[in-house]
This record gives sequence, C-alpha cells and structure tokens, in this order.
Amino acid sequence: MKKWSFFILFIISCNVSPEKIIVGRDVCSNCKMTVSDNRFGGTLVTEKGKVYFFDDIVCLISFMKEHGNIKKKIKAVYLTNFSDDHALIDANKAIVVKTEFNKGPMNGDLIAFANIDSSNHYLQFSKAEVVNWKTLLE
Repeated sequence: MKKWSFFILFIISCNVSPEKIIVGRDVCSNCKMTVSDNRFGGTLVTEKGKVYFFDDIVCLISFMKEHGNIKKKIKAVYLTNFSDDHALIDANKAIVVKTEFNKGPMNGDLIAFANIDSSNHYLQFSKAEVVNWKTLLE
C-alpha cells in the first residue's frame, strides 16, 4: 500500500496546475504592487513548484526578460482569461491580443483569451490585433 501511495503522490506532483491569483492579497513579482484587477495578470511556475504572480501580462514578460536564467527553470506560464470567469489559461494556448482600449494595472496593452471566439468578439468592437506569445518573449 505504501508503494502505491508514493506512486500516486508522485504522479499528482508532476501535474502543474495554475495557482489562483488572489486579488488584494497576492503581490506582483515584477512591480511589487498588490494585484488589483483579475482580468490582466498571470503566473509563472518553476520546475520546483515556486509560483510567481503578476498583475499585468507586461509585468510577466518584463520579469522573464530581466531574469533570463529563470527561462530554463519554467515549467508553465499561465495568463488570465480577460473574459468570462478570468480563469488562468496556458500561455502557449492563449490568444494574446494587443489593445489600446483596455489597459492593465501597469498600463500594459496585452490581454489574453481562452479561445478564438472570445477574442474575435473583442476584436470586432475595438482597435486591437492578435500577437504571437512566443514573439513577445524574444
């Protein structure tokens, strides 16, 4: 039984799931401001399980660029879904939109959507464009 318990614990620990950002409690790892808006942030999870919180996608990108050594240690990056329930979504699967209409807490101009339908709806009513997540990190 002990062998199975260890195995199950090992399997569970290998899965990375986003840790929910708590508005008003969590602090941005880049700008050190308390997260104040649940529509713009993101999280970064290292291979060892350390979670970094961000109040704006622009802060997350700045942090990754300024801490180049962390790129090798990243297990997952999540962005906040701008629409619906503002759940965290895998950055590699997110539709990232550059907009002048909705500004993040640090005056960031990037928002993320979980699916193409949500982003298309937003794009119809605002001056915005879809941008490539990986290009933003270069």
